[in-house]
Amino acid sequence: MTDDLRTQLRAAIASADGFSEDSLELHDYQEHADAVLAIVQPELDRLRTMYDVVSERENDLLKERDALLLHPEHHATTTAEQPLCAECGHPKDEHEDADEPVSVGLCKTCDADGDEDNAWHNYEPPAETA
Repeated sequence: MTDDLRTQLRAAIASADGFSEDSLELHDYQEHADAVLAIVQPELDRLRTMYDVVSERENDLLKERDALLLHPEHHATTTAEQPLCAECGHPKDEHEDADEPVSVGLCKTCDADGDEDNAWHNYEPPAETA
């Protein structure tokens, strides 16, 4: 993608200067295109990472939906009926158990929201109300 984008940037910069892409030599506007690409590339990488996270979450949700549709009897407690975590406010089934007793689990919703600092915690049931 980078080479295609570099070519498109070269053509756009040349066009802005009044030249057609057909009249360009291989080296013409290459440095200009590289300079623009250096600014744009980190943002493209960030967007690609966000897209990957959202796609992964979407796949997880589709699997959960399919499991509910295929075996509704195994899922008597829906997300809406679950108590919310006292720490983050997300349902219990959004929390993964820790791998070891001394480590903490992961809240998948906090993680998907990009809250990496607070995503790692165990599910805390809400305080009992009297």
